[in-house]
Amino acid sequence: TQFLLQEISVVDIVQVAKELPLLHHIGLFTIELLLGDFVSIGNNFNTFISSADDHFALFRRNSENVIELKTLGNGRIKISGGLEKLQNSLITITYAQSGKCCIYINGVLAGEINTAAGSLSAGNFFIGHSDPAKAFDTTYRSIRFYNRALTAEEAMANAVTDGVAAN
Repeated sequence: TQFLLQEISVVDIVQVAKELPLLHHIGLFTIELLLGDFVSIGNNFNTFISSADDHFALFRRNSENVIELKTLGNGRIKISGGLEKLQNSLITITYAQSGKCCIYINGVLAGEINTAAGSLSAGNFFIGHSDPAKAFDTTYRSIRFYNRALTAEEAMANAVTDGVAAN
């Protein structure tokens, strides 16, 4: 498996903004977040991972209970039933410039959009958010970065390995 960064296991994190300097001007990547029990605390958003330049963000929009992925210039993916889908789940985001950006939840495709030509400049990433209005409580059981877009079969295989594959 090709990682941009070795697997990061983060245990018992509650809203710690951790800077990860990677994914600068990259056209192919995958990010996987394996979450434990999830409790929403903030009243606006629950931000899981975001870039410092605000070109990329994965969050839950509390008012609509949707999981939302923002990628600059590519529109947004919104997935309903966010609170339920975040419980003990693997969220896989694949990105391929001039192709597709996909979100898989527990190995199953949950949403996709077409991506523009050119690479995504995401800058540094932060895990969580320091704003109490965006707070939540979960355990990041694993965070994985790949320098390629995983296939649907690989996303499902990782969900099976992590013990969260959809039935």
